[in-house]
Amino acid sequence: MDERLLNALHVLDSSIWIDLIDRHPDLLYKVVDLANLSVLQIGVPGTVHLEMTRNAPERLAARKRDWHARIGELIRFAEMLRRTEDPFGPDGPPSRSYVSALEAMRGSIDDFEGDPHHGMVTDLLRSKHVTAISEPKAIHAQVVEYGISKKKPYGGKNSTADATILFATARWAARHPDRDVFFHT
Repeated sequence: MDERLLNALHVLDSSIWIDLIDRHPDLLYKVVDLANLSVLQIGVPGTVHLEMTRNAPERLAARKRDWHARIGELIRFAEMLRRTEDPFGPDGPPSRSYVSALEAMRGSIDDFEGDPHHGMVTDLLRSKHVTAISEPKAIHAQVVEYGISKKKPYGGKNSTADATILFATARWAARHPDRDVFFHT
């Protein structure tokens, strides 16, 4: 691996963290391990930290709704199988046990307290293994100025957060000219 990549500061936007949590937990474990070993340097603007902690309850509630819906579909399918001929033949598992198991799973969803992957990210973002990137008032003034002028990066749903992260990262990079910075969005 290119040593320049390892010595660089990697700033990951909230969308990258969410994608790692939702779709690539195996890669998330590697990123966290490398950061904890100080092999991978991660920069965290305050906005990213805020977005990750603020949205956690909403993301968990949405995930629980999705689980309820998926298990409901499986229960309806298992009930339909129970009313028809057993497709597994005489040696196949009885459909009623599937329904009971699925109902038990659905009952335990509400007891689920949090996403362990999300907790892993918020713990890492609070740890000594990341570089905090400050967002002084001058950054916020620049963000407002760009917003009023409708300059890039404005144009999407998260424009203000994206601009804040981008300007704070650029400010950090200017103050640390000896370090390469990669901004991942």
